[in-house]
Amino acid sequence: MLNIHEPDYALIHLAVSAMLSLGLLFNCEHSYAQSTTSTESNPPMEMSGNQERTSRTIVEEHGKHLRRVMTALYRLNPHELQKSASVSPEEMVQWVFEGPFGWKFDALRDTQGIEALNLAFDPEFHGDRILAMITGIQTMIIAAYGGKTEFHFPDSINPHHLNIAARNMDKTLWKLKNTNNDIGIESIQAGGSTDANIVSILTGIKQALELDARMHAEHSNQRLTIDQTPIETDEFLPF
Repeated sequence: MLNIHEPDYALIHLAVSAMLSLGLLFNCEHSYAQSTTSTESNPPMEMSGNQERTSRTIVEEHGKHLRRVMTALYRLNPHELQKSASVSPEEMVQWVFEGPFGWKFDALRDTQGIEALNLAFDPEFHGDRILAMITGIQTMIIAAYGGKTEFHFPDSINPHHLNIAARNMDKTLWKLKNTNNDIGIESIQAGGSTDANIVSILTGIKQALELDARMHAEHSNQRLTIDQTPIETDEFLPF
C-alpha cells in the first residue's frame, strides 16, 4: 500500500473554517446548518473581494490534496501515466497543476467539469483516465466556488453548486470502487487491498464541499435540495 503521509483533511478544512468565522478570510459567521429537503431556490450570496480571496484559498487547499491523489493513482496505474508522457508521477502532476494549460488539454478534447469526469469512466475513451478524472474534479470545484479559472473567481458562491459537487464526488468514489475501469485503487503489493489514502482524501474533499454548502446556505437563508438520483446512475450531475 502506498504510504502517503496525509494529515486529517477534515481538521485542515475546519482550521480554514475557523479563520473564516474569525473574519480573517471572510466577513461572515462560519456556522453549520442541517441539510433539509426543499425545492426552494433563492439568489446566491453577494460577491465581495474577501469572498474571492477566500474561494481561491479553499480551491488551492483542495488542489493540494488532489495532487497527492493524482500522484498515488499514477504510482498504482503506470499504464495510465504512459498514455500521457514517459515521466515520473511527480513530474506529470507538476506539469498538470503548474503548466500554462488552464486545465484544457488536447488529450481530453478540452473537456472540463463533469464532461471530463464522464470521459474518465467512458469505456470508449482510451486516453489517460487519471488526467481526465483529476481535471474533472479540479475544474468542477473551481466552478462550484464561483471561479472561471483557478485564479479568477468573479461569481458569487452558490451553495447548491457546492452541494451538487459533493454529490458528484460521491459518484466518483462509487465508480472507482465498483465499476470496471482502468483506474485501479488497489495495491498489488498489499495483496489487493484498497489504498485507504486515496479514498480518505477524496472523501475529505466531499465532506469539505458539504460543509461549505451548508455554511453558505445558512448564511444566505437558503435550503439545500437533497438529490434523490441513485448514486449508481452513469451520469454526473450538472450545476
